[in-house]
Amino acid sequence: MIKNSLLVRFSKNDWIGFENAMEFEKSFEAAHHSKKEWNDSEIPKEAVKTRNEAVVELASEIDTRNENLDYLQYNFLLRDKKDAAACTGEC
Repeated sequence: MIKNSLLVRFSKNDWIGFENAMEFEKSFEAAHHSKKEWNDSEIPKEAVKTRNEAVVELASEIDTRNENLDYLQYNFLLRDKKDAAACTGEC
């Protein structure tokens, strides 16, 4: 996915256009908007951190629910065994 890209075309003998494009790139870098500054910034790191935190939270929630389900299943089976032991043929 390409976001906020710029395509500059100029003719074979258009060195003025090339110089203008290079000046534009230099001004963009001077304003700290280049790809290097973006990759070095905290924004992508924060996005990864937020995504990782969401995954950890989701995994924790799944583990908690699985523990609760195990507890319920154990108690259900235990009750079922007690009911079967208490019922001696007439149930």
